[in-house]
Amino acid sequence: MYNMYRFLLSAFSLLLFFAACTPPVKTIPRRVQTGLDSTTYVGVVDMEDIMPNFNRARPIAKIKVKDRGWSLDCLYPEVLQLAREKAMDIGGNMLVITSHRKPENDRSRCDRIQAEVYRLERLQGMEAKIFWHPDRRLDAADLRGRAGDALPPVVCRIQHRLLGDFFNTIQVRTITTFLSDSTGRADTKNSAWDVRRAQLHFNMAELQSRIFKDKIAAPAPDLTEITKQARPLIAEAQNAYSQQADKLDTALRASANPEQVLSQWESDVRRDLDKLQHRAGDQFISLKPPKKRS
Repeated sequence: MYNMYRFLLSAFSLLLFFAACTPPVKTIPRRVQTGLDSTTYVGVVDMEDIMPNFNRARPIAKIKVKDRGWSLDCLYPEVLQLAREKAMDIGGNMLVITSHRKPENDRSRCDRIQAEVYRLERLQGMEAKIFWHPDRRLDAADLRGRAGDALPPVVCRIQHRLLGDFFNTIQVRTITTFLSDSTGRADTKNSAWDVRRAQLHFNMAELQSRIFKDKIAAPAPDLTEITKQARPLIAEAQNAYSQQADKLDTALRASANPEQVLSQWESDVRRDLDKLQHRAGDQFISLKPPKKRS
């Protein structure tokens, strides 16, 4: 009983420690009561990139992500994610970054941001960079690049972050993004086809991010091997996506029935994403050695 008490006390103390190390997220006003349901996706734009139709957005609150002085996991991707999560909680679906202070060696080693939270009826066409999420499907308005040939370029990026205490657990996060301004439409009126192809590219990039997380979990609990393999594996994932995208577009160009080709690829990628559903979102990998069997 005493050992169990000590274990629970240690676990609770550890939880409090890491909660204290998380950058603080504050809202203005402090208590936000909008009557809105929480959302599952929040887009991000910089102040200078706001579109003209933004004046119909409903303002909800302002957000600040600061530094406690001893904060961990507080570079820009992490503080941005904290702000997005807070925006979701209070019913927002758009985050407008109004201020971004980068780390300063003598004062803070964290990124600090200020942002405004809004609720929009439609996000389509608003974001220069779209985060992959099953509830955020692409739209013709998201293809903001210049019109091109029958198969214009589609640009997706896969990034990774290794977070956590690096003692008991390591947190693996991937960020799959679609670059709207680098992806255009064909010189045709078939925008639905362009959107399906762009979404397929986006889904293929997300598939490779899940494959990356599946591979990076294999060396656990060897922290040295995990950190050693992370960069080569994420480069491999980006390269695998590019090769798969090229293979798709080659098949579409060569086929007398591109609709059938596109449909088959959509089905195959959807199936593979479902198989790796357990690798969606952040992965928490235990670094504790497995217990030896007696």
